[in-house]
Amino acid sequence: MARENRFFLLSSDLTGCVAVTHGGRAAAAQYGDFIARLEAVCGRDAAELFAEPMLPRGSPGSAAISWYGPLEGRPVEIDSIDAVARKPVADMLSRRLEALASAFADAQLEPLILACLNVASSRDVVAVGGEPILVNWGYLPQDIADDPARRLEHFSRTLGRFAPKLIPLAAAGLGVSSSEAAPEAAPQPPATASTAPQAETPAAPLLARKATTPAPIEFNQLETAPAGRAPLVAAAIAAVLLLVLLLPGVLAYPHFGDQAARDEFEAQRLRASNESLEAQLKALRKADETGVCRADNSAPVPEMGDPSKPAPNMELLPKPPDKAALPAKPGEPAQAATIAQLLEKSVVYVFVLEKGDKASTGTGFFISPTQLITNRHVVEDALDDQFIFIGSKALNGARLARVVAKTPPRQEDVGPQSDFAVLELAKPADVEALKLGPAPPKLSTAYIAGYPGFLVHADSDRIKFIEGLKEALQRGETDEQLAARRFNVPSVDLRYGRINNVMSSGLHETPIIVHDMQVAHGNSGGPLIDGCGRLGGVNTAFLADEHQVGNVALSVVALRKFLTDLHISFTADDTSCGPTTTEARPETPTPPAPSPSPK
Repeated sequence: MARENRFFLLSSDLTGCVAVTHGGRAAAAQYGDFIARLEAVCGRDAAELFAEPMLPRGSPGSAAISWYGPLEGRPVEIDSIDAVARKPVADMLSRRLEALASAFADAQLEPLILACLNVASSRDVVAVGGEPILVNWGYLPQDIADDPARRLEHFSRTLGRFAPKLIPLAAAGLGVSSSEAAPEAAPQPPATASTAPQAETPAAPLLARKATTPAPIEFNQLETAPAGRAPLVAAAIAAVLLLVLLLPGVLAYPHFGDQAARDEFEAQRLRASNESLEAQLKALRKADETGVCRADNSAPVPEMGDPSKPAPNMELLPKPPDKAALPAKPGEPAQAATIAQLLEKSVVYVFVLEKGDKASTGTGFFISPTQLITNRHVVEDALDDQFIFIGSKALNGARLARVVAKTPPRQEDVGPQSDFAVLELAKPADVEALKLGPAPPKLSTAYIAGYPGFLVHADSDRIKFIEGLKEALQRGETDEQLAARRFNVPSVDLRYGRINNVMSSGLHETPIIVHDMQVAHGNSGGPLIDGCGRLGGVNTAFLADEHQVGNVALSVVALRKFLTDLHISFTADDTSCGPTTTEARPETPTPPAPSPSPK
């Protein structure tokens, strides 16, 4: 059964844990069959409690596992959520867990659900987009897995406290008495506004979570405004309020050596990000209170509170990229009509062959018909310039690219730093080149484009693209021959959202942009553009630690300095860009050929 789990949640290091098996196979390895049967017996909502695992090759308990879900967003441990915001999520979790009781009455499903209803710790019960989901299910700490009584205790501390009715069923399946659960592990009701979250008994070791980079691809093993507007504003208010409640306290940057400087930076980031979200909340509340219908939804809305502060210049409801019209520029040739069309014509998939028959992937974008920008780390391990390929729908295939400039190698313990590479084609391409604008302001609408690995890895067009490259390499084709071929190329992934913060960070005071659009491995080197289609940043870092994920781009300010210092030309556009006020312009149709004159 096809699932809709297309959003990356997290990766987990399974050190210290073992897979719970059924029929000699790890429970997580049976996800497809299990989830289809579970949905048929217990319903779709109950089935969607279980995040989809992307298992590594070999033993599923020996390496990191990536988890995916149907909703986009940062997973937040339920027990870490504010009590008021936690209650509706915990209530939903309880209902969906109790719906699983039907699975225990199914002779075929009962032993498998018993195996799957194990999580390594309470921290694996998370919320995404206000809905509960389980990660690291089907795994237990090593010292618990072989002892049925301890397994029952562990279940009572983790999932059993949200669904006490399942504890006797689990006990029966394990062949132990439910009274054997230790008193201190007795099931606790879901926390409410008046009850604090229950602390987990420290007897069982927690699963060590680490942000992990997906294993490199093995090239030789690749598989072939009107009345309806009010509810939208109300929904947006609720979403922003939830973001304020769930805002992470720390965005951890790796290799940031000076702890005092790091603490000061994090305090600054947290204050600025809170101010950003509070400003959005005030603007949305004001719009909801005034109830004024506008012809466009983009006029600035005054902030509530301190009247001395300027109103946030923000669109109440950012337009999706296919509805966001690009402003017409007098005297300039016609360009793409919408943000979506511009990004489809300017962004490319970067595929790099490395030593040991490995490959890495990333994203790039054109700044001229012959030159592109990506991240240095995407291409720095290439065998040589004969093994860096780009592809896109606009190119209608693939081209070879060579590195002509790059920033210095990464330094340790200095925090964020410039990470750019300039690629060049032998001949110009018929594409759209992005203009470099100023850094986008806080709260402004922004768009990103790229090829995140969790989406394109299983894309049939990507598989065909790589098959075509393999064939071209085996034939020893030149760049001209490569350009003449027609490749299936995956479509670029487009996101839209807001700029949360613009700041400098690290020893070199590198200018960065924090935004709210999901960034994953493979987005590296992709553009962040403003509502006028100008480059505002380059997505570079998927920053995660044990608790949170950050969506970060290097500011266009750093890229402009890099290119200027190397005398590499680019087109700049520093004109003002307020919230858009026009609907998407259709592309100019090609006029029909005139009818032949009668003879």
